[in-house]
Amino acid sequence: MKNKTGMSLIEMLITTFILFFIMGSLFWMVMIGKTTWQASLNRSGGRQDIQTNLWRIAQELGASRSATFTNNTGGSPSAFSFLSAYDQNGYFVTDAQGQPVWQKYEIYYIPAGSGRLLNREVYGSFTQPLTLPQLLTYLDGSGKQVASGVEAFTLTLNANKSADLTLTINNLNRNGKTDRQILTTTASIRN
Repeated sequence: MKNKTGMSLIEMLITTFILFFIMGSLFWMVMIGKTTWQASLNRSGGRQDIQTNLWRIAQELGASRSATFTNNTGGSPSAFSFLSAYDQNGYFVTDAQGQPVWQKYEIYYIPAGSGRLLNREVYGSFTQPLTLPQLLTYLDGSGKQVASGVEAFTLTLNANKSADLTLTINNLNRNGKTDRQILTTTASIRN
């Protein structure tokens, strides 16, 4: 009897097939993991940007007064504005008695059919909030984009000297399906 060493051709092919199958499965799992990780990073990064902007809006709302708002978030186009005492350099301006000196109209709106939340600042010496017809004249699509994929936003003034701002955002996830996020922040308003 002869002493056999090594593998036959069929054993080599079966071993090679099993190794390729295992390697392909591992590669597929790594690619799925990478895609999921990237989608998660994009979603959390976008959410963080929006939360930062909502925090900034809440800070400015908090520096305003409940009597300085014009609210059309239930109308079309969806918009609201308020008087702000922050000047062009980002400083809060007060008079000798510590009362705010209104520096600008801060306007947030979604142009019809755009899905973009825009911010427009109109500087001047103001004492009264915008009337609704005046507010509508500023909603011409100009301003700085705050967020994209915005479905709706609402501003609700509460009796306890606070305002709730809710932003609903729709984005596509990695599977091409709509991913809806609802973000809410509450701002305490000056007396």
